[in-house]
Amino acid sequence: MGWGGSRVGWPSARRRATAAVAGAILLATACTDRDRAPVGAPSPSTSPAESPSGSPSATPTPTPRPVFMVPGSIADNCSADVTRKLLAWIGSVPDGSTLVFGRKSCYRIDGTLRIAGRTDLRFEGNRSTFRAVARGGHTRHHWWIVGGRDITLRNMTIRGANPRAGSNDRCFDSSREHQHGVALWGVQGALLESLRIFDVYGDSVYLGNTGTEPNRNVTVRGGYFRRNGRQGFGIVHAESVTLDRNDLAEICMTVFDLEPEPETHLRGITITNNTVGEHRHLFLANSGSEVETSNVFVAHNRVVGRRGMRWPHGPGSANPTINVGTAGSRGWVIRNNDLARFEGTALVFVGASDVTVTCNRVRWIFETGTGVALRSVRTATIRNDRFVGGSTAVSRSNSTGVRISGNRLADDPFPASCGSIGPLPA
Repeated sequence: MGWGGSRVGWPSARRRATAAVAGAILLATACTDRDRAPVGAPSPSTSPAESPSGSPSATPTPTPRPVFMVPGSIADNCSADVTRKLLAWIGSVPDGSTLVFGRKSCYRIDGTLRIAGRTDLRFEGNRSTFRAVARGGHTRHHWWIVGGRDITLRNMTIRGANPRAGSNDRCFDSSREHQHGVALWGVQGALLESLRIFDVYGDSVYLGNTGTEPNRNVTVRGGYFRRNGRQGFGIVHAESVTLDRNDLAEICMTVFDLEPEPETHLRGITITNNTVGEHRHLFLANSGSEVETSNVFVAHNRVVGRRGMRWPHGPGSANPTINVGTAGSRGWVIRNNDLARFEGTALVFVGASDVTVTCNRVRWIFETGTGVALRSVRTATIRNDRFVGGSTAVSRSNSTGVRISGNRLADDPFPASCGSIGPLPA
């Protein structure tokens, strides 16, 4: 059997189910491609072009998208490491293809599935699991997408080998902290959809720095992330990123970590409709180098449960819920979120500009604190927030162009202009 995989002759029920799924994907792709009008196509009211004989020319039939099923020679029960075999199969498949894994199969990957410089590949997990058994080294990533464009990972589970992962005091291992569930480096277009990521030593999803191109046009949606050894999302170099409708809990450190490095930037980061459970550090942090972080939109997220945020080192040492602390930060909108914290200041902005915080609910669980602290901020609007159990709505120092109105220290009704608080219905 060649690495392209066989489409017939698979005896097991699992492989027959995989073939059926692949056929459905092929049919759906063909229908979608057929129904999509090409750029510049005439509208229905336009007469079709005629051939020299005067009869209408035939509409060309689109070529169906190639679909390749995982070869039956690759163990699908996690009995052996199949990293190299999977890489060889992936390398044999042409760009513009869909790759289908066995339904509910298990692929042991003790190495890194590194996909470099590829274009328009769709990896259909088919509810399969990619599991690391060996603990691995410092630089292993489970899935690592380097360069290329238009890459999709869908409907799969990635399970690391960190026995201490989660929101406990032993979750972090500096010798393996870069073992991310999925790492993107300089990818121009990526969709990570319906991924389940557990027990990794690093971040659940990491958007890293190649030293040249940022990651662009990345969407992560519908994910379920539990128990890791570092951040939920680590974003270092990126433009136009959407994190939507993900469910995260038992996060070792910060849930959304926007941490640009020297000579990088972050532009156009959208964080919406996510549900967040227990995490040891912050809900969202923007720190690191004094470089650009701009146009960040954080809306309709919810922190759930009384233990949404743990004390990392006991009472009195809790970090803020949101901390924006770089002079290059500008264009922040924080709205319609339902957040929780134990004590102290909830939202801190230092050196930022053009900040809007509106229609949020923050609930203090243990001791009281300040809702929003502005330090050396240029232009900010803090309006119609509910700081339930807080002691002060807003504090400011060395800040200019600040407008404050309509905030309350109780769970009073929001104005109609605020609309819904927390995640919106799907």
